[in-house]
Amino acid sequence: MPKLMNMHPNLMPYVINKAEDGKSAKVNLYGEIVEEVPVDWWTGEKISGLFIELKSFLNDIEALSNMDEVFFYINSVGGNVDAGISIFNKIRALKAETTTVVDGLAASAASIVAQAGDHRQVSIGSQTMVHCASAGLVGYYNRESLEQIDRMLESTDKRIAEILADRTGRNTKDILKMMKNTSWMTADEAVGEGFADEVVGKSEPVVDRVQNSSMFIVNGIPHNLMNMQAPMFSKIGEIAPAQMISDGSEPVGIDNPSKSNKEEKGMDMNELKAKHPDLVNQIVEEVKQTAQSENAEAVKDAVAEAVTAERKRLQEIDSIADKISAELVNEAKYGETPMNASELALKALQNSQAKGQQFLKNRQLEQQAAGVNNIVPEPVSGSEEETVNRDIEDGAAILNAAVKK
Repeated sequence: MPKLMNMHPNLMPYVINKAEDGKSAKVNLYGEIVEEVPVDWWTGEKISGLFIELKSFLNDIEALSNMDEVFFYINSVGGNVDAGISIFNKIRALKAETTTVVDGLAASAASIVAQAGDHRQVSIGSQTMVHCASAGLVGYYNRESLEQIDRMLESTDKRIAEILADRTGRNTKDILKMMKNTSWMTADEAVGEGFADEVVGKSEPVVDRVQNSSMFIVNGIPHNLMNMQAPMFSKIGEIAPAQMISDGSEPVGIDNPSKSNKEEKGMDMNELKAKHPDLVNQIVEEVKQTAQSENAEAVKDAVAEAVTAERKRLQEIDSIADKISAELVNEAKYGETPMNASELALKALQNSQAKGQQFLKNRQLEQQAAGVNNIVPEPVSGSEEETVNRDIEDGAAILNAAVKK
């Protein structure tokens, strides 16, 4: 197998340039992210290429601890997940104001690093890619070993999704769906999906192409595709151990804080509208629809309650209607001032009492005219007096029955 050669031997995978005032710096992250530089299977020698080696990078980044501002320019196919997460956390832990800029490609683990900046930019023509973790295996494995590897991969996917969800403002379920679909995003799409804050223009176009089915070239910078998913070996013929798969453990001896020391900066409503107008409009529409739905439901409940109450009122009136005049019943049901059964019974009793009082008054006048006083004869069957007395008794019974309902 021919030894892979660096097409640009003088080009470093990452370069740190400090400003003269010592307050700001620019870091180029151009290469594959690895925990250790891989070795050639046949010779055991380190492969020459663009590799961002975790330990070396973290040692060098210590020189930026007192900076006020640091820019990280990214052009990487990604690589080892644990190494990418360690770099992400180390950048987040810097006291400086940090900005990550995707120059060409931020794929796989590099997409995690791109989320580390306080400000996240993507250059016009750049691409961002997220996908699920994968493992290269060589050797023999039983079912239990494969199930263990599957659990480690599932855990790794969840860790990646948690980071991306936190930085994009999306929920973890949506991010996992994007990862399972291996999502490629243009600069504008990366902003729209929450993976960047803005698109910045560049004077030179970003060009990417595949050469000889093994090298991926972006802006003239070669990346070794053969090493992107291949297992890394330290000795000739060595079988890849399961521990080399991302299992959630941190590299030994590396200070990898889980949270940044910097306070997260929120956005007020004006900034949110300016940066994410579509999201704001979506939230407003959802609130409107929810309010309309709740109002419609409230109106529906109120109408149903009113219909039930009216039906009950009419049924109670009908239960005593045979003792009351049809004219009064009709007035209670449909008059200008509707009455319930109790009010109708009281009205009927009052009418009966009024009729009785008028009858007695007329009878007294008749007796006085005839020269007869204080004589109260028994009411004759079928007479007006008997009818009035019966109406009064019926009205009292109706009122009593209506009040008990």
